Amino acid sequence: MHVRHDAAVMIRAGRLVEAAWICSRDQFVGDGFPPADEEALRAAFFAGARFLFSHMVAQARANDDGSTLCQIRREFEQYEMITQLMNVPAAGNA
Repeated sequence: MHVRHDAAVMIRAGRLVEAAWICSRDQFVGDGFPPADEEALRAAFFAGARFLFSHMVAQARANDDGSTLCQIRREFEQYEMITQLMNVPAAGNA
């Protein structure tokens, strides 16, 4: 798959946030999506990643007991579950 190859190249280059954007882009950007809107979404994605990383570093410096990473993992799991439920076709799933 082309997206996975592009993401793998980014990961090897140490560009983890860009790789995450490449893998996530298809959830948000469809055919005919305006390029300016795609760039705005990418900027928001990076801003969120920057915030999350800054928070994790601050917690690590404060000798966090690991609970912050657990909270982040749970939040991502909840987001994925909700997103999947919202995108399940209605037909045959009632």
